[in-house]
Amino acid sequence: MAKPDHSIEHRQVDVDWTKPELQDLLAKIEGLRLDNRGMFKPRPVVIRAFWPQAHELGSGQLVANDGQGNWVIRTDFPLDIGMGLTIGQRLDELDSTVHYLCEVRSCRRGLRPEDEGKDVFISTLFCQRSKG
Repeated sequence: MAKPDHSIEHRQVDVDWTKPELQDLLAKIEGLRLDNRGMFKPRPVVIRAFWPQAHELGSGQLVANDGQGNWVIRTDFPLDIGMGLTIGQRLDELDSTVHYLCEVRSCRRGLRPEDEGKDVFISTLFCQRSKG
């Protein structure tokens, strides 16, 4: 029995990028941005430097949480990659503030059109609830 041929033929395709239909399509998708601030309802957080300084750096918003410890926060100041932080999140249902120990994994400027010209930074953190 002969084996089926699963090879893919590769061929060069010439695209006329000046075609009006293609230009129209490109114009429509130009404004699309992939951003993980989608359906999650933002929550205010207080950001503090980790011990021994433990001073408040500022406030921000938790804009995504995957339930596995990976958080995305929006701030108006950048965070250093590898930096240890304490994040305080007010939980009204518990009538208290819960603190999380976090490490900054990445930080970049905001990409949305409304972020342009503003100090908007999007940081990915790995967070664990504080034992204390």
